[in-house]
Amino acid sequence: MAEFIALAFAYIALGAMAFIFSHEIAAAMNRFSVRFYEFFPTLKKAIPLSRRAGSPRNYKSSLYFLRILGGLMIVAGIVFLGLVMLR
Repeated sequence: MAEFIALAFAYIALGAMAFIFSHEIAAAMNRFSVRFYEFFPTLKKAIPLSRRAGSPRNYKSSLYFLRILGGLMIVAGIVFLGLVMLR
């Protein structure tokens, strides 16, 4: 039972870190996408949505995705912790 509690707290902590550091992660993802397509310019022509790499829209969508993911991880971890504690 203790291992399940530790697992729930670790999952909550990962969700909180994804939520808190979503700005830094989204900015790094945006920079990486620009560098990736500079290194492989033929892929930018082959992939239709790659023109959005480095744009504010790409940054905002990554930011919102990470915040929603972090929030869902926190809620799921709390629910799992509650279920473990009920048992």
